[in-house]
Amino acid sequence: MSHAVLFKIYSLDSFVIRQLERLKARVGNSDLFVIVDETKGPLGPIPHDRVIRSSEADMIRRGFVDADPVSAMFWHSADYSLYPLIEDHPPYDYYVAVEYDAVINGDLDEIIGGIAAQKVDFVGQRIDEPVSQWGWTTTCDTIYDQANLRPYLNAISFYSLRAVRHLRERRLELSRRFRDGEITQFPMSEAFIATELELEGYRVGNLPDFGDASRFTWWPPSPEVELPELQECTFIHPVLDGEHCAESLVRYNLHEIFAPDSIRPQRLAKLSPREYIPRIFPALMNQNRKEPIPFAMDQISAPLFEQPDPSPNIAVGKPATQSSISFASRWHSVRDDAGGAVNGLVTGTYGFHTGFDSPPWWMVDLERLYRLSSVWVFNRLDAPSNLQHLRLFISADGRDWTLSLDHRSNGTIGGAWGQPLMIEFDGTAIARFVRIELGNQGFLHLDQVKVFGEPAEANA
Repeated sequence: MSHAVLFKIYSLDSFVIRQLERLKARVGNSDLFVIVDETKGPLGPIPHDRVIRSSEADMIRRGFVDADPVSAMFWHSADYSLYPLIEDHPPYDYYVAVEYDAVINGDLDEIIGGIAAQKVDFVGQRIDEPVSQWGWTTTCDTIYDQANLRPYLNAISFYSLRAVRHLRERRLELSRRFRDGEITQFPMSEAFIATELELEGYRVGNLPDFGDASRFTWWPPSPEVELPELQECTFIHPVLDGEHCAESLVRYNLHEIFAPDSIRPQRLAKLSPREYIPRIFPALMNQNRKEPIPFAMDQISAPLFEQPDPSPNIAVGKPATQSSISFASRWHSVRDDAGGAVNGLVTGTYGFHTGFDSPPWWMVDLERLYRLSSVWVFNRLDAPSNLQHLRLFISADGRDWTLSLDHRSNGTIGGAWGQPLMIEFDGTAIARFVRIELGNQGFLHLDQVKVFGEPAEANA
């Protein structure tokens, strides 16, 4: 049984080349082609021996319509990349289309063999959201009955030869009808492929039936640096390198970065601060201001703080609370607001904000006893510091407290850049609760609190 793998790209950089090399390690007996969308111009030399260069203009010459140039029809219609291959090269029994930001960790020979054994003609990731909420519905709801629509995500997709031939003939027919004015819609691939095939009696399969697809979705992206931890995931999408991953994660709904159990800070925290802070800090700094403050990262004189954590941060995601909330709090409960300081992500702005208390305090419950090694306190840096007098307490039971630090300074504690306050312990401090409070009346608002240590019984 023969099969071809199509690696789809529209740009070329070091990340795309790394992705190509990852795919090469998985193709097995497949022939690997690089399919290049050069609609916006030629990409130049590509380090591979099988390269097919195409574009919107090329597809139009082949008889396919570009019904909506604004939507990048060639790229968003996953099946379009198959047609130059099937028209210009000998046929294969199966085809696999893989976008540049997708990763396959499984053995492709085995996966294709399993699909062929079940006589499946198409495999993609079934989208379970209601069709009425699905973005591509409006491209095809006069061509297909809405009840028959079958939305599938096609960043990694598998096709039998007969399925590709049918899709090609159907696309050419719809293209003719669109040009002749018989229809006014032209379906995008997520709205077209599985719907068309299933209506015509072809067998359609779901990607999770052929491997772990727990990290396969349209968003949020997985950072490239996390890939070594995701070897058990057969299919991953999207995967992006540092700066592009950060840009995607902070593109909209920034308040979710501080939401309890939000995936965004977990993914961002995998990146280097220099990859995400220049994108996230200016937006957060101006989030609640009616008049935005002009700001550029080059105004910061201190270097970004990029010292790695000495061990896992045992405070991440743990229950936290604080003395009160205020007009500036991000959430309406003390627990939710306090949780912003233990989401693991240093941003430069505040993770929580108390009311005006005497004194204001914040506390995290580590949920078990730990032998503490250090606590790092990251100050917010988008407002004048009020940390001239800061106290840190620890407790094993939340009732009896030990003062571990009575810190007085001129307010120069750093955080995302500069140096955070780093409290070291001598190995004798055992605690479940860590509490920080001002030594005076006022507001308390910090960026992040990191706690390091080992379970107390491990050293008993």
